[in-house]
Amino acid sequence: MGRNRLDHHRFHVGLERSSLARLDALVGPKGRAEFVRKAVDQMLDQVETAQAIAAKAKPKPE
Repeated sequence: MGRNRLDHHRFHVGLERSSLARLDALVGPKGRAEFVRKAVDQMLDQVETAQAIAAKAKPKPE
């Protein structure tokens, strides 16, 4: 195991066995990390977009 890149941080994530089985069926054990990274980035983009839309929709106080 080599050194972690400075711009990456590791953390532990627990998954239900059924979720892990589904993930492995799609990408295999060696594709888990990349899939999870992409899924997190996609979800963050969606949430940030929704928050920006909601912030614009709020009436401005007068």
